[in-house]
Amino acid sequence: MGKAALPLDGAFDHVRADLHAEFGSRLPGETVDRCFAAEVAKFHDARITAYLPVLILRNARARLRAMDSRRLRLQL
Repeated sequence: MGKAALPLDGAFDHVRADLHAEFGSRLPGETVDRCFAAEVAKFHDARITAYLPVLILRNARARLRAMDSRRLRLQL
């Protein structure tokens, strides 16, 4: 019996909105969206979904912070 794909479309819109609120003034919106989408894609076949919003937010936030700090260092 095959495993059904987890329907994630729109399930984490609040996480995406939180990321835009935190990083939207420092990074392009497209960058935030790409990072968010990459993190959601990592969990496309997750069997346990209760902690996905926290994991996606934490992972995307770490990646975006790293991008932001690199951007700041290049400006100096």
